[in-house]
Amino acid sequence: WHTEDGPVWTRCGQLSATLVPLGRLRMRILGLILLALPAVSAFLQPGRCGGLEGPGSMTRGAAGASRARSLAPRGSLAGWAPGSGIRRCRLVPSMSMGSDPGEMVFSQESECGAGSVQVWQRDFEGESEKVMRTLWFSGSPNVWQSAAVLEKESLRPDFQRAPTFHSCKGLALAATLPPSVRSILIIGLGGGSLVGWLLENHPELERVVACELDSAVAAAAKTCFLGSYGEDPRLEIHVGDGLEYAQKDTVGKFDLIIVDASESADTELNGGTSGPGVWAPPQVLRTKSCYRALRDAMSEEGVLAVNVLARDPIELLDYVQVVNGSFPGGVVYLENRDRSHSWMVTPDNKIVIAASNSAASFLTEDGMRDRVLAYETRVPASQDLDLTSRVRKEFTAVDNLSTRAQQLRVYRGNHGL
Repeated sequence: WHTEDGPVWTRCGQLSATLVPLGRLRMRILGLILLALPAVSAFLQPGRCGGLEGPGSMTRGAAGASRARSLAPRGSLAGWAPGSGIRRCRLVPSMSMGSDPGEMVFSQESECGAGSVQVWQRDFEGESEKVMRTLWFSGSPNVWQSAAVLEKESLRPDFQRAPTFHSCKGLALAATLPPSVRSILIIGLGGGSLVGWLLENHPELERVVACELDSAVAAAAKTCFLGSYGEDPRLEIHVGDGLEYAQKDTVGKFDLIIVDASESADTELNGGTSGPGVWAPPQVLRTKSCYRALRDAMSEEGVLAVNVLARDPIELLDYVQVVNGSFPGGVVYLENRDRSHSWMVTPDNKIVIAASNSAASFLTEDGMRDRVLAYETRVPASQDLDLTSRVRKEFTAVDNLSTRAQQLRVYRGNHGL
């Protein structure tokens, strides 16, 4: 910018300036502004907001004891800071149940306090022979829970097509990491788009267990989304607590465990008002005992992938440290850089990935890219997921998160937040 006495240049926390003589008071004011810029710029980096195939019901896939509890405080978040993870969401009217989502083809009352579980159908833009079905909860009308594209006449789901949401794509990426994937446990079924994609494109799969706490959601998935895959002998849909299932299962260890469960919570909308949104995973799936149990249910080379909606880097770091304590192979995560959730009442999601084997070598950017390239050769449909580019753009080490969490603590301390 320019003062009336001369130009001033700043660049991301480094000051390179040419100043002509200014009044003493003007110099002090300008100096304070320039000193504040490095701290502020750290929180204004693009893509630094903390996203969902299906956020699910009030506590989808989690334990019933916390069905009606919220992870986030009601109303506005007093600790919000620019870039700290919570977006003041701008709702897109066409993506809200208050607009015209099409024709309702399913409705059943939720058992988990999420209101009415509804499936709506409308024509799919650009492809007249296809329709899109979307899953909504009347208790969270601003959050699109799940989506699938189907043939208009036969209503056969098109699971060759890449999933819609970043969370679903990132969780599908986790299937590239174990040496072999023959058994998968998914906590949180939602509309079943991820389940359908895995069954369609992984003929080597022998067993997929999808746990869904809300029977209405499970009914919607089988009736409206999964088609013939709802009867696939490899698929078991368990209506109940996913963590309990993992602890009691005696059939065999899982090569991949996916946690895509969520919990309803108020978040801040335009103009400072609050509205129903989603946080993930639920509180009951944020404990050390939970991840010890999931680790015990895994094969020696098993991988864990979790869809996480965290309010800020501090909350995300706390969660990662809980997971890291039970997974000796380490933890990394993927940012959401495709903005696929930008209209939702949620922060952008992260995909947290952990390895059970302490000798795992793929939790580096190069190691993950090598696994992805090999996977794309074996599973051609995965090329539509653009996984190689996703690793390059979104892979993030935990060290980076620790730095950002510390920056946020300093920012809050300096501003009394």
